[in-house]
Amino acid sequence: MRNGDCWEPLIDLATGRIVGWPEGVTADVHYKVCDQGFYWLADEAGRNVVKWASDYVPDDLLCRGESGHGDYIILRVAGDGMIDGWLSLNFDPDEWEAA
Repeated sequence: MRNGDCWEPLIDLATGRIVGWPEGVTADVHYKVCDQGFYWLADEAGRNVVKWASDYVPDDLLCRGESGHGDYIILRVAGDGMIDGWLSLNFDPDEWEAA
C-alpha cells in the first residue's frame, strides 16, 4: 500500500475492503497525517474524479470507532482486507472538489 513514503490504499467504498490487501494480514492503523494527506474518489476505471476539499482527514470516512480529530487515520483491518465498522460514504458534494 506504499508509494514512496506515502500510504496509498485503494478502498472499495461500497464494501469497505482495501483492494490488494495481503490475505491473512490484520492491522490496527493509527497514522498521523497532520495536514499532508490527499483523499480522492475514483471512478470504476481508477481515474480520480473528486478530491477532498479540506486539509484535514475526512474523519467520517477514515476514522472508524474513534475520532481522529482531523489529524489521524484510524482503521482496524481484518485479514480479508475489510475495514471494521465500515459505513458507506455519505457523499456531501460541498466537501469535495472536481479533479
